[in-house]
Amino acid sequence: MSRHHLFAIAATLAFTVIRPDVADAALSVKSVESVSFDAVATGGLKITAKTSSLSAKEAGDDIRLTVDLTTLSTGIDIRDTHMKRALGAVDKDNDDKAYEPHKTAELRVAKAKLQFPSGADTSGDVEGQFTLNGKTKPVTVHYTASGGSKISVDGSFAVTYTDFIEEQKYMGIRVKKEEPVTVHAKFGVKRDD
Repeated sequence: MSRHHLFAIAATLAFTVIRPDVADAALSVKSVESVSFDAVATGGLKITAKTSSLSAKEAGDDIRLTVDLTTLSTGIDIRDTHMKRALGAVDKDNDDKAYEPHKTAELRVAKAKLQFPSGADTSGDVEGQFTLNGKTKPVTVHYTASGGSKISVDGSFAVTYTDFIEEQKYMGIRVKKEEPVTVHAKFGVKRDD
């Protein structure tokens, strides 16, 4: 049931925003306040998976945000194990020697599509590509950015977890596939000189 949370983590990466005067510099995440994935299960049970493992880099015309899925935690060990297996972040319990774990989720956003803070907070929506469990889907990320040389970013987007993994059930509890999973991240980005 927790497996749906991991796919959301990758989505949080979409929130990187840089200023025009730093657009050609390398980026790095300097601080991560939180990365969370929120889902709803049967009976209205709210499940949140969190991590602080987020990195950012420029790749050509894109900003790529990457989350280490192996570090996701819901606070319940058995749920974490099931979630990580469902997300493909750890080895599956099978003899498939060709299986390659997908230990990260990635969000790619075109730098040219981002709005940059210039003295005042800025916010917007940007289209991106979210990859989880080896599958890539388009997402729309809403973000707010503020700051100067160090930019604080707060962003979120929603995904349908069954676009990335099979429906998850465990001991009668099912993550609702009709409810979107929301990915939310707060972090600071700085240009590396």
